Amino acid sequence: MDFLEFKNIILWFRTHVLSILLAFILISMYSKILNKIVGIIDKYFLFNIKDKGIKSFVKSFLKVIIQIIYVYVVLLLLGVNLTALFGIIGAISVVVGFAFKEIIQNIFGGLIILFFKPFKVGDIIEYKNFIGTVSKIEIFYTRVVNFQNEIVIIPNGSIITNELKNITTQNNRRLDLVIGVDYSANIEDVKKILNEILNDCEYTIKDGKHLVGLTEFAASSMNFSVFVYVLTENYMLAKLFILEQIKIRFDNAGINIPFNQIDVHLYKEN
Repeated sequence: MDFLEFKNIILWFRTHVLSILLAFILISMYSKILNKIVGIIDKYFLFNIKDKGIKSFVKSFLKVIIQIIYVYVVLLLLGVNLTALFGIIGAISVVVGFAFKEIIQNIFGGLIILFFKPFKVGDIIEYKNFIGTVSKIEIFYTRVVNFQNEIVIIPNGSIITNELKNITTQNNRRLDLVIGVDYSANIEDVKKILNEILNDCEYTIKDGKHLVGLTEFAASSMNFSVFVYVLTENYMLAKLFILEQIKIRFDNAGINIPFNQIDVHLYKEN
């Protein structure tokens, strides 16, 4: 209790004033100092790493280490009893062990991604309900920029335990379309128009491997399947062109594309 006496508090501040000032300077300039240190490491130590995924992962890992050291130094300057603090943290970690389990899973998930390379920075991937370009692979998360220019942050542990498609590993993709037409349409006329559209499309690969045919008699339509290969980067352009031309040319040829209809029958009681 002697410490709480006013004169002892003043004495403590006088003794530790420089340490306290330095600690507050470090706290106030945290972002600038951290970015400067990371920048120096990136410039002088990581410049030889050509793989963008490995580089972003290493930078993320080093950033976490620097942050831990930074906090440790600030606490030392403030005179915090670190032995007691680490004891408290150790006790808490037992209680929240599940949270640490998730963190460890994410770290090892990042290592698996880097070593086994299911994708790399710059690849376009399809994960669950979105498609986007991998921008960074970090220690805990992978950052993906989708086609709406939104950043999607995915835990690494989640990526390695779920199905994922890497769209850019192959130069070519097959575009699959299902086109429904009215039962009154002539099958050969429909196939002729569809083949003409594929041949006229500048985005398709002209290798003779495309396929057009009747694949289903549905409730209100004959369904034709269209399979055609395109360059990966032209996938959406080809799809837009083909669908637009189908509507235009079918209208010109008098071929109807049916839509869902509901027949309502009214009966009058005697």
